[in-house]
Amino acid sequence: MKKWMIGILAALMVTACGQKAEETAPAQTEAATEAETQETESSSEETSEEASEEETADETADPAEEKEITGTVVDAAMNSIIIRTDDGQELSFSKEDAETDLKDGLLLDMKVTIVYTGEIDGNDASGAKVIRITDAE
Repeated sequence: MKKWMIGILAALMVTACGQKAEETAPAQTEAATEAETQETESSSEETSEEASEEETADETADPAEEKEITGTVVDAAMNSIIIRTDDGQELSFSKEDAETDLKDGLLLDMKVTIVYTGEIDGNDASGAKVIRITDAE
């Protein structure tokens, strides 16, 4: 009896998975396509506005405002790096959009120099934008 019931349930599951969905009316499809097009246009406008704002910010950044800090790499991920400075302070930087010029790549326990703009407030480096990461000399 149990085997028979399992067989019926298996057959029902297979037939339920094989059903085709009802076709939607063309008017509904056109409306959905139009809505997607408007969303795409809005997204591209926002992206171009953000890009122009970033370009303006980059153009106004004065190279004289670039600062350097040297430390040993404690941890590194795809978009972040944590260094320990000579005075024992650990700082976490976002390295997104940063130029990386490292002879052997980014390795733990290596000395690096981070060139940044902005400010570091105590252990908080969130106000700093990393420009370049190089081997420490």
